[in-house]
Amino acid sequence: MPHKQPEEHITQAVSAVGEALRLLARPDEDALARSNEALNGARACLGLAAGSGPASRAGALDQLYRLRRSLTTARALVEHGEAFWEGWARLRSALTAGYTPAGAPAVAPPGGRLSVEG
Repeated sequence: MPHKQPEEHITQAVSAVGEALRLLARPDEDALARSNEALNGARACLGLAAGSGPASRAGALDQLYRLRRSLTTARALVEHGEAFWEGWARLRSALTAGYTPAGAPAVAPPGGRLSVEG
């Protein structure tokens, strides 16, 4: 079985990051986990590309630029999602625990459950 050229591994990495971007646009836990798997797959492809010999400069360079743009977009999606949920956590803390004397939202107590039958 012939070895793949570095460009082929890079193309697979670009495809994997594209899949991760598609999944990151979905707001659910399963999509987030699958996007992480896709990004890990891209990382593995890049490792194979690095170990498979010299690449044709023109072909690899174009794909690497595409990869960088896609990774920049993925990073922005993850960072904005993180900021969104951190904002909700601060709002929840402020609504449930009030504010500290310094004016920051207090830390909300851990959630609990209460079941009453009667």
